[in-house]
Amino acid sequence: MIRTVEADHLIWQDAGMPNEAAHTPADPAGPARFSAEPTDEDIVGLFSPGYIQARQRFVHAATLRQLPVETHVHPLRGAEGEVLSMDVVRDGPVGAPSVLLLTSAVHGVEGHAGSALQTGLLTWLTLRDDTARMALAVVHVHAVNPMAFVSPAG
Repeated sequence: MIRTVEADHLIWQDAGMPNEAAHTPADPAGPARFSAEPTDEDIVGLFSPGYIQARQRFVHAATLRQLPVETHVHPLRGAEGEVLSMDVVRDGPVGAPSVLLLTSAVHGVEGHAGSALQTGLLTWLTLRDDTARMALAVVHVHAVNPMAFVSPAG
């Protein structure tokens, strides 16, 4: 079974909360862990002022993990002639029995939060053991609707 979740609607716990373990999984023996503990500044730095910067950060995070980026160029250009695209990154094995599909910018304006979440997961979240790595793949679809991400309806 494949379950679809929009990254824009997931909640990332605020690092400023009194709970010191805000960034660690509820079950420390669970299959996922953060490869490094992100700071408040790290998390704020994930949020981009616009589509171009968000895309650059997302692609950079995937590149650092040596994950291929599949780019689908939108037929229209942005307001300033910029190339718009939807980028897809698969983190995990092709034959994984479970796949989590995370999307951002389906409606456009929520792309900022969704992109930040996807970039953060690519940057910090890793699976703890070989069994977990073989059982789950995460497919990130960045900027499903890049035209609306660039020019949200006001």
